[in-house]
Amino acid sequence: MVKSIVREIELQNTFFKNASIQSIYFGGGTPSLLSGNEIRMILDKILCNFNVQSDVELTLEANPDDITAKKLEGWLQEGINRLSLGIQSLDNQVLQWMNRAHNEVEVIQAMDLIRQSGIDNYSVDFIFGIPNQEEQYWQKQIEWIIKSEVPHVACYNLTVEEGTALNHRVKRGKDSKVDEMLSMKEFVLAHKSLSIAGYDHYEISNYCKPGRMSRHNSAYWKGKGYLGIGPSAHSYYKGIRSWNIANNASYMDQIEKGVLPVERETLSDQDRFNEYVMLGFRTKWGLDMEDLRSFKENGLCWDQEILEDWLKKGCIIQQKESYILSLEGKLIADEISASLFVV
Repeated sequence: MVKSIVREIELQNTFFKNASIQSIYFGGGTPSLLSGNEIRMILDKILCNFNVQSDVELTLEANPDDITAKKLEGWLQEGINRLSLGIQSLDNQVLQWMNRAHNEVEVIQAMDLIRQSGIDNYSVDFIFGIPNQEEQYWQKQIEWIIKSEVPHVACYNLTVEEGTALNHRVKRGKDSKVDEMLSMKEFVLAHKSLSIAGYDHYEISNYCKPGRMSRHNSAYWKGKGYLGIGPSAHSYYKGIRSWNIANNASYMDQIEKGVLPVERETLSDQDRFNEYVMLGFRTKWGLDMEDLRSFKENGLCWDQEILEDWLKKGCIIQQKESYILSLEGKLIADEISASLFVV
């Protein structure tokens, strides 16, 4: 698989047309299984084929049970300067319910090892909206985040996806449905508590200490181009979206033949507008008035009256030359974005 990934990088070397690369992100599956040599193989090929900034943000996703002093040392030697740690919860019963392999003790150990390693730029993931928990459950998670002074945190609302074990259990009545009121309450708690503690709520799910905003995530939300490598990887550049086939064996077979196993679509003006609204409203930067005018000047008729309506309700705020969501608006961000979509 690593050989195929390295080969795909070669095949994709014209993707960015000499643009400068500011972020490299090892994610998607379980990249922490890669050895130091395998990471170096991939990075060397990227450096040979793309224009990479000297201060590139180089992130690797890992789980707490993956973290060892030896692995951290190896990742540092290969240039990894940021980690994204999938903690999800500090409660052992919740972790078992989620089928996670780690426990609270391993989380604490992993955090200690990361700090000792010298990696000071890292993010932790947590999930809120867990049904059947005591009222203080989420408060305890937030207090731990603040006390631990983590530089970046992502708080995701629990969702029940079709085809998952959780969805099956909910349908059979063996698990509770997601409580939307509970999710809203815990979202507000995270927003208020982390904001008071000095975190910038720069995207609906993401908070950071000053100077610790994720370049990778920010570029995605701002509609900048990205290249995904490997099975199922998605890419975007200048209005063209593409994605690789999902099957591992088929992917490797195509790459071995020198063929990119990719499908592409060119986004229409309507698609680009809808995506701009959806992504923009998730961030603290919101929708730029000049961008909105530009869509109209190019013949796209989006409904200004709907936007004005949300302004009157206090769900959207005008801030200088942009429109952003208020806290109340963030609670119904998908509804607001969908109401403005051009269909």
